[in-house]
Amino acid sequence: MNSKSMKSPITGACLVAAAIAALPSPTFADERMFTYSYEAVSVLPKGGWEFEQWITYRGDKGEGTFARWDLREEIEYGVTDRYTTALYLNFRDVHSDPGGGAESEDDFEFRGVSSEHKYQLLNPRTKPLGVLLYGEVTTEGSFLELEQKLVLQKFFGEDERWNAVFNAIVEEEWEYESSGTEEEMALEFTAGLSYKLNSNWAVGVEGRNHRVF
Repeated sequence: MNSKSMKSPITGACLVAAAIAALPSPTFADERMFTYSYEAVSVLPKGGWEFEQWITYRGDKGEGTFARWDLREEIEYGVTDRYTTALYLNFRDVHSDPGGGAESEDDFEFRGVSSEHKYQLLNPRTKPLGVLLYGEVTTEGSFLELEQKLVLQKFFGEDERWNAVFNAIVEEEWEYESSGTEEEMALEFTAGLSYKLNSNWAVGVEGRNHRVF
């Protein structure tokens, strides 16, 4: 795939001393300890299901105002104790006001459906290293997105107090237009380390390197 453009922002320690609160109930397999990084334990037990809502905000600090909200409604289901699948409905709300008397724009649109699949090869709670394979496909008719992840996880110390993760991620996107097909690829690496203070709280640090071609 030819590279049309490339940018390499590096976010280091993007989650410094972040406190993560969990409900005072038994720990579930899909408990998230990091913002960007997935964990090898993030699969549901067989027959378990869960609903999650994801909200992501993006803003521009340049001239005028720009605000974009990405909304995702997820239903996740544990097919087996190692294999979890999920279905997403994706929406996007954009407000743009360039200023200077120019007309502002507001747009709310449906951004397609996503099918997510996670398979746990090795459980870090029973093996020296946890390994998870992740795949996701998103489409709305005018575009197609594929995302693949290799997830590694390692617990250290008594009661799994130290938790280390590493993700290698490849994303590919095809935009279908009347003038032709536009292709884009992204390569991303994330890593995180957290420490469990007690059954309800943990602190951690996380880094992210994201490159777009």
